[in-house]
Amino acid sequence: MKKMKESIGIFLIVAVILSVSGCVENESLKTWNDQTKIANDYALKGTDYITQAENKIDNKDYEESLSLLDNGIEQLNLSISAGEKALSYAGDTGMDFLTEYTNAYINNKKELKEYAENLKNYAMVMILIENGKNVGDKLNETGNFISTAENTEDYSKARENFQNAKNNVPEIKQSIETMIKYGTLMELDVYVQYIGKISTLVDKLEEVCDEGIGWAEANMNNDQEQVTAHLQAYGNLAADINQIAGELSQMQIQYPYLQGKKGEYTLNILADLRDEYKSAYEDHINKAIEYKNKMEEIEKAHPDKIKKQEE
Repeated sequence: MKKMKESIGIFLIVAVILSVSGCVENESLKTWNDQTKIANDYALKGTDYITQAENKIDNKDYEESLSLLDNGIEQLNLSISAGEKALSYAGDTGMDFLTEYTNAYINNKKELKEYAENLKNYAMVMILIENGKNVGDKLNETGNFISTAENTEDYSKARENFQNAKNNVPEIKQSIETMIKYGTLMELDVYVQYIGKISTLVDKLEEVCDEGIGWAEANMNNDQEQVTAHLQAYGNLAADINQIAGELSQMQIQYPYLQGKKGEYTLNILADLRDEYKSAYEDHINKAIEYKNKMEEIEKAHPDKIKKQEE
């Protein structure tokens, strides 16, 4: 990932020199310099937030990156606004290059804002992918516990395995809740509906575990009446789970982007969105660098008029 700090263009101050004639031009230049200092302050604050977010993303702390990116985007918007105010004075300074210089600054910040927005979307997709992997792993583990419980003649071990399966449910539900939250924010309606069905399936699995524990304990207590009751409830829940699984399969047929990505442990829709946002943020950071380079070209072309901003 190209970093924010490598891509940001910072206004240099334009000296008020003798070649600028007239009080109006001097006053316009003073105002331009004042506005660019404000723009720089906002831009540097935005850079700090977004740099922190980049580090969070590098460490896979995707959720922690989101508020930092929001703060960074807010600061860049303020920088753009201040830059646009500076632009309104650039034409009255008597320095023709200043309009082009200011526009390059504004466009640099707009591209960085787009970079941050796409990086935020990328982070949200990665939240969905990582939580999806967790749900898949835990469901597989839960299924293995249940299968082991069903195929043992030791009722104490059966109860233990049903309990182990049930112990996975809170973590699965937490991941599903996170997936629904961010899927909704990203307006992935069909995906959210699909995850909602998985949530219902998990609720049924939890009930299966409860009935399995009850069945094992009834057998340990030689309570045949309860054994029969738990078996009947267990069978009904298994039928419900099979129905939900069928509905999930039908959704995958109707919406192929809900199928698993070949060679990856995620859905097609998430892999595609991840790649789309990654490509977009890389494109915007490269464009930001182009505008930064344009600013530097103008600075080099006018070394007698442009100097470093005072701290």
